[in-house]
Amino acid sequence: MSEHDKTGSGNSGISVGGDLSMSDSAVAVNRSSATVNSAAPADRAAAVEELRTAARLLVEHLREHREAYEDGDDLVETAELVEEELALEEPRRTRLLRWLGSLAPAVAGSAAVAADVAAIQESVAGLF
Repeated sequence: MSEHDKTGSGNSGISVGGDLSMSDSAVAVNRSSATVNSAAPADRAAAVEELRTAARLLVEHLREHREAYEDGDDLVETAELVEEELALEEPRRTRLLRWLGSLAPAVAGSAAVAADVAAIQESVAGLF
């Protein structure tokens, strides 16, 4: 091991198997990425607002297309819980991730909606 490696001063990130890489405060998995550090207050507020908008759009989509899903009414109800939780001043991460985790497999048949749910999950995990 070189002196440079012992001090860690040259470490700019971690790469595992080529599919996952971490650099400073960012994580990339295949083509997706997420920031894992705490955002500045103004940035965090804007990110939370974007997350609320994404949840609202998800609820609207699921309401509009509930017949296309096996448990459409349950999906709408779960998405509404996510939207309500995000409206709180301090949303609870565990609840959000549990509800989003139940939505993800149910919408897997629609690539666009599945991608939206995954993006919301990543944002929740990074923000709260």
